[in-house]
Amino acid sequence: MSSQQTISVAACGADSTASQCSTEAIQSCIDRAAQVGGTVVFPKGRYLSGGLILRSGVTLQFLEGSELLGISDVEAYPQRTIWKDSLHPLPHRALLLGENVENVALLGPGTLNGQGGLFSGDGQSGDKYLRPVVIHIRNGRHIRVENLKLKNSAIWMQSYERCEDLRIHGLTVDNVSSHCNDGLDIVSCRDVVISNCRLCADDDGLCFKSFENVPCESIEVRDCFISSHCNAIKIGTESYGDFRHIRVSHCVVSPMENTQTFWGCRGGLSGILVSSMDGAVVEDVCFDHIRIQGTRCPVFMRLGDRGRVYNRADSRKQPGSIRAISFQNIEVSNGGSMGLEISAIPGTRIEEVTFAECHFEFTGGGPVEPEWTAPCPVPEVDAAAYPNPGIHGYPPSWAMFVRRVAGLKINGGSFGHRSSEIRPAIIADDVQNLKLDGVKFPENGGQAIQWIPQGNERPQPVFSKLTNPRLLSRYQR
Repeated sequence: MSSQQTISVAACGADSTASQCSTEAIQSCIDRAAQVGGTVVFPKGRYLSGGLILRSGVTLQFLEGSELLGISDVEAYPQRTIWKDSLHPLPHRALLLGENVENVALLGPGTLNGQGGLFSGDGQSGDKYLRPVVIHIRNGRHIRVENLKLKNSAIWMQSYERCEDLRIHGLTVDNVSSHCNDGLDIVSCRDVVISNCRLCADDDGLCFKSFENVPCESIEVRDCFISSHCNAIKIGTESYGDFRHIRVSHCVVSPMENTQTFWGCRGGLSGILVSSMDGAVVEDVCFDHIRIQGTRCPVFMRLGDRGRVYNRADSRKQPGSIRAISFQNIEVSNGGSMGLEISAIPGTRIEEVTFAECHFEFTGGGPVEPEWTAPCPVPEVDAAAYPNPGIHGYPPSWAMFVRRVAGLKINGGSFGHRSSEIRPAIIADDVQNLKLDGVKFPENGGQAIQWIPQGNERPQPVFSKLTNPRLLSRYQR
C-alpha cells in the first residue's frame, strides 16, 4: 500500500482516549478507503464507537495497543437488513457490520471490545436480540479476519453468514459477559478455513448454523483451543440448511478458567455436538485428533424435529438426517458420568457413525445426581426438545447410550472409568449393524453391551415441565 492508501483514524479526528465517541470520524475513514481500496489504521489508543459499516476492498488494521470499544446505546448500531422481521428473533446489530462485501480484511494484533456488560437483558426475553454482535458479515467473498483479540460481546461475538472464501486465523476470543455469548458462528458459509484460534465462550465455542436453505460446506478447522460452558464444537441447533464436508482436526477442548456462568455449567456440556433439528442433512463430517478434557458429555448427537422456520418465504421441513460422521483419534480425559449419547426420534435413524482409535476416560461411579437417572428403556423425549446433553437425564450406561442408529462401527480404542460402575458400558437401543473391533473395556467391568430390541415399548417422557422443572431449566432453552 502506498501512503495515500493508508488512513489513520487518529489523524482524522478519532479520539484515542475513549473520552468521546468517534463513530463519524472512523466511518469517514472507512468510506474514504473504499474509494481507493485502502487500509484504515488504528494506532495505539482506545477508540469509542457505535456501529460501523464495512466496505468492499477495505482493510482495518488494529495495531498493537489499539482497542475499539462499543458504546451502550443499541440505537447507535446499524441493523442487518434481512433478519429484522424474522419469524424468530435473531441478533441484527453489529459493531462492525458488512453486507454484500468482498475483499475485506480485519487484522490485529489490536483488540475489539463489545463491552457487553453495559447491556441489560436476562437471556430469555426478546431484548437480547437487540444487543449487537462485535463482527457480522453477510454475503461476503474473500474475507480475512486475523490475529485480533475479541472480547466482551453483548451477545454472539462474531457471525459470518453466507460467506465464501473466508479465512479466520489467530484469533483470541474471550466472551463471558452476558447471555448467549458464543465465540464464533459460521452460518451457511462455504470454503472456510479456521486455524490457530483460541475461543473461550460462556455459550457455544465454535458453532455452525443455517437459518436459510443454504448449506454450510467445505469447511476446515485446525489447531484451535476451545473452551465453553456449553458446547465447545457444535453443528446446529439452527439447522434449516444442510451441513456437508466439514473437517475439524488437531484441536483441544478444555474447561473454562472463568467460573462465571450465564448458560451451561462450569465444566461444559459437551465437547462435540452434532444435531439436525430443523430439517438439515448433516453428512460427511470428520473429527480427527481432538483432545477433550472434562465436559459432561464428550460427544452428543441428536436427530430431532423442531421444524423451525426463520424466513417468511420458507416452509417447514420434514425431519432431516445425519450420516457419514467419523471420529478418529479422539482422546477424552475426565469425561462426565453421562458418557456419549447418540439418539434419533421415532421414524428416523442416524446412519454410518464411525469411531476409530478413540480413547475415552470417564469419571464413572454412577450419576452425580441419581434421581435424574433415566430408567431402561430410556423414555422418549419431545422431538422438538433443545438438543443439549441431559435431555434424557443421566443414561443407564456409563460409556455410550445409542438409540436408532444404523451402522455404528467402533474400531480399536478404549473405554474406561476412574470409579467403579454397575451400569453397562453401552446401551444399544434399536441399533442396527453395531460392530466392535479391538475395543478395550475395563477388566471386571461388568456388562459391555445391553441390547434393547426394536419392538420394546419406550416409556413416555418423564422429564417434562410438570414432573421435573429443574431438569428443563438446567439443560434446555
